[in-house]
Amino acid sequence: MSDKPITVLLVEDNQGDARLICEMLSEVKDVPFKLKLAEHLSIGLEYLAAGDIDIVLLDLSLPDSQGFETFSNVHAHAIDVPIIVLTGLNDADMAVKAVREGAQDYLVKGEIEGKQLIRAIRYSIERKGAEEAMRGNIELLLDNLNDGIIAHDNQRRVLYFNRAAEMITGYSREEVLGRDCHTVFQCGFCGSKCFFRDEIPHFKHLSYVVDVTAKDGEQRRVEMSIVPMKDKNGKSVGCLNSFRDVTRLLELERRLGEIQQFAGIIGNHPTMLNIFDLIRHLAKSEVPVLIQGESGTGKELVASAIHNEGNRADKLFVPVNCGALPAGTLESELFGHIR
Repeated sequence: MSDKPITVLLVEDNQGDARLICEMLSEVKDVPFKLKLAEHLSIGLEYLAAGDIDIVLLDLSLPDSQGFETFSNVHAHAIDVPIIVLTGLNDADMAVKAVREGAQDYLVKGEIEGKQLIRAIRYSIERKGAEEAMRGNIELLLDNLNDGIIAHDNQRRVLYFNRAAEMITGYSREEVLGRDCHTVFQCGFCGSKCFFRDEIPHFKHLSYVVDVTAKDGEQRRVEMSIVPMKDKNGKSVGCLNSFRDVTRLLELERRLGEIQQFAGIIGNHPTMLNIFDLIRHLAKSEVPVLIQGESGTGKELVASAIHNEGNRADKLFVPVNCGALPAGTLESELFGHIR
């Protein structure tokens, strides 16, 4: 341990318990401790917001907060600060839950001695430092990938955005982190294929190609691979999305005539490639599209492709064969009728 004082934030409303902990810390000669006392959760959060806290000793029963919610509030405000729950509640289930959710230790008042408390503080700080170093190495690894990585929670708040994602989209991570991806990116990052619109989806793996609008307004064709993120209990907490820009690759394939199909339509003749480009362009439009052609030329395929590439891809595509309907009932079938 270094000679720098360890700043301990004790969130405790019982003056007797606070005095006892202070005495335990003062008995240590080789490591200086600097103690800050908060008798209310709100005051403790103010100390954390000011910074310069090395570790938190937290009682769960406070005048303005009770139970596990106390830990959740502190952890949310200081995710990088190690927390030791120090409480009079001897509850094994609560202890397991606290450690699973991020607490470094769970100690019961009246059952600990000074040496045990000091050891817990030291180990907690060292473990947290190791976790931060590991997280930093992981972020360094992700930042050196060629694929973009974006992670968001169930409310679509962006949690991670790597360097390749910045290069592909033109947005810096400062502009993206903590914000709803639907408000940052035009039409949402995944466009009409977003699965986090109205409810939390259940899936194992998704992959698709979608157009993303970069910050400069340019359309980028990207291949996406999406997997759910789950907590230790298997509950969905968001998703992890890796993607790569294939715009130039598709353009090169188009020039070389290597594109064989698009949106279920097969063909690589230059005329068909122009139709593919036209479909992509029309799919972004909100105006009605009239498709003309002889019977059997694929008008319904083109209509389906425009729908699936557009902003309504998550809605139903309903083809209606007007030629099969009697002229007198066509209006009724399309718009209903009153008896």
